[in-house]
Amino acid sequence: MKVRLSFVVIMFLASVVFGGTPSSAQQLTTLYDFCSLTNCTDGAMPQGYPIQDSDGNFYAVTSGGGEHGQGTIFQMTSTGGLTTLYSFCSVGDYCTDGAQPYSGVIEGSDGNFYGTTVGGGIAQTYDLCGGATAIGPPPMYTCGTVFKLNPTTGQLTTLYTFCSQLVTINSNLFCGDGSNPLGGLVEDSAGNFYGTTPRGGTSGQGTGIVYELSPEPAGGCAAGSNPGNGYCENLLSNFCLSSGCGAGPGGLIQGSDGNFYGVTGSGWGEPGANGTVFEITPGGAMTTLYDFCSAHACADGGGPNPNLVEDSAGNFYGTTSLYGNTGGPGGTIFKLFIEPASGCPSGSNTGNGWCETTLHPFCSLADCADGYAPYFGLIQGSDGNLYGMTYYGDGPESECVPGVYGCGTIFNISPTTGTFNTLYDFCTAGTAPDCPDGALPFAALVQGKDYNFYGLAAGGPPAAGNIGEGIFFRLVVLPIGSFSPASLSFGTHDLGTSSAKNVTLTNTGQQPLIVSGIAPSGDFSEKNNCGTIAVGAACTIRVTFTPSQIGTRTGTLTITDNDGGVTGNLQAVPLTGTGANPAVTLSADSLSFGNQAIDTTSNAQKITLTSSGTTSLESISITIVGPNASDFRQTSDCPATLKPNAKCVISVTFTPSLLAAESATLQVSDNAVNSPQTVALTGTGEVQATLTPASFTFPKTKVGDTSTGHKFTLKNNLSTTLTGISYSTAAPFAILSSTCGTTLNSNATCAIVVTFSPTETGTATGTLTVSDSANNTPQTASLAGTGD
Repeated sequence: MKVRLSFVVIMFLASVVFGGTPSSAQQLTTLYDFCSLTNCTDGAMPQGYPIQDSDGNFYAVTSGGGEHGQGTIFQMTSTGGLTTLYSFCSVGDYCTDGAQPYSGVIEGSDGNFYGTTVGGGIAQTYDLCGGATAIGPPPMYTCGTVFKLNPTTGQLTTLYTFCSQLVTINSNLFCGDGSNPLGGLVEDSAGNFYGTTPRGGTSGQGTGIVYELSPEPAGGCAAGSNPGNGYCENLLSNFCLSSGCGAGPGGLIQGSDGNFYGVTGSGWGEPGANGTVFEITPGGAMTTLYDFCSAHACADGGGPNPNLVEDSAGNFYGTTSLYGNTGGPGGTIFKLFIEPASGCPSGSNTGNGWCETTLHPFCSLADCADGYAPYFGLIQGSDGNLYGMTYYGDGPESECVPGVYGCGTIFNISPTTGTFNTLYDFCTAGTAPDCPDGALPFAALVQGKDYNFYGLAAGGPPAAGNIGEGIFFRLVVLPIGSFSPASLSFGTHDLGTSSAKNVTLTNTGQQPLIVSGIAPSGDFSEKNNCGTIAVGAACTIRVTFTPSQIGTRTGTLTITDNDGGVTGNLQAVPLTGTGANPAVTLSADSLSFGNQAIDTTSNAQKITLTSSGTTSLESISITIVGPNASDFRQTSDCPATLKPNAKCVISVTFTPSLLAAESATLQVSDNAVNSPQTVALTGTGEVQATLTPASFTFPKTKVGDTSTGHKFTLKNNLSTTLTGISYSTAAPFAILSSTCGTTLNSNATCAIVVTFSPTETGTATGTLTVSDSANNTPQTASLAGTGD
């Protein structure tokens, strides 16, 4: 038969008195109440360190509930959508797949999740595992597991079962490979996992170990290591009850130097009885860095909590659950840093080459308004501050637990200045035990990619008069800039034209959002009314797109602000648009009409207009401008819009009104970037008919003789026939001959030959006169000669 397991958790702290007032500016939202389903099949009592995966969802564990009442692994969206990935105790009567996970999961380098359970695994008839007792005869005990979960398929694989290796030391039986792992795992770059157990080991004291779990090689696990399911467990170090050694280790972190760092919650004798911070190399060399309760009256705290957090300078930060300002439960926030050559500075406490500084003792405010008794460590937020939760504090006595104050708090602290803030006190929204906003958090926070904080706590609707079975919540603390829309697309626009759209920047956080710069790139510009944006307020950024080239144009609207509390943070809004190219090709850039008879119209000359761009040519308008515009005329078959590659024809004529050179400009206006396009127009006005030369003087001729004839040319400058031609002169001049008839074809010439026959000596003058249909009729030529 399958039985229910119960496990007495080895805690690092006890109950405390507390109270306080939260900062009203912070906003906590309960996203999910656990045990909402019958028999708590959705889980109960969420624990440990939640994580956010690369998919944006959160993953964590519950230590109770699920299909078999022994805990779950779950996925939670940022809006509170829960998916139970696995319910423990699904295999075997004694939960051989594990039971009661406490620390959470990590995402391995292969994308699977890895974690530990306190119970389940191998059943023993000996109480070696701290009360992980199978209820019902005969008494059986289970000692915990390491597991892998495929988040896609939901398949769980037990990689190792603790207490697989029993050892007898001084007639006492121990789990030589450790038991009941409360802490989680950490993976190194080679795919090996490291963790701790608070019990078991080969020291003969059963005070816990640090272990390595590595993939089993082809030849099997090496001698001295313990085989599991495709993995080998190696005991790296035992803890002990000796002075200064420390016992009951919590979870590990891997430091920037590649070594592992952790804490022990207790020990034996002085120092070490109140917990330590230790370092252990991957090879198993362990060093105790600091013993708590080294300061007078344990002002530095006792009972440190997992896990530590390391900053970029190699300093470590953590919490303790005991002492500080109190003689019992209370706790501190501490900083541990390498001892400088000059020794630990005044006000700090000396360890083994390290210095400890107490940044904040809990219960420093009246009625413990700053909270007390944290169960887990800290995280470092995007703003550089440290964030955590306390199990008790900030509320009336017996609010959540008889005899203690308050239901717990969320806090932050500056690691540089020590400035401490209570951000939220639990059970503000209800009256205990009905705490819809949570209570008594036995977990850590995680900061989401949206800069908000997410976490787990007890609370929710009460069950049988007790605090509810847990919640998943979001806490809004920092300034957060949210864009609407998150990107801008301007579509297609002609080169040289512009269009504008708005981006709204809203401060959805809980501190002023300070905008220090806005810069667009590419073919984009902006105007804005942003500066310091109050909580809940918004500003408008007007973005204008003016394409300079055809094709897809991209850019980025970069906003510099303090989003997420990070001064100088850069937020980006992608910008896209397409540059179109309505373009014009004209078949000529000039037209010359040459000489044209005045008051007559030339033959038409043609210009072909081609829409040569990538988009339609629009708003086509054709005019003639310039000093002699009225003497030129145009007609066309061009519509207002021409599709790409379409053509139309413009016809131009010249009707000169002046006997002079004339000019004008044909102007085509449209939506092309080089509008208007122009064609130069030139022509010269001339008379309709000409008689050349305009004068002639005959050489001296003896009286009574006749000179040689001189030819005069009549030209028809018209494009039509010159008619009504007649010509005459008077003595002493005479017309010898003529090729001119009464008509003369367009642009043709004819000749009139004139002679001089003087009748007396001296100078004589005359005129050759030609009459015709030209508007400059008659045409004349002056004649002169001298009689000798």
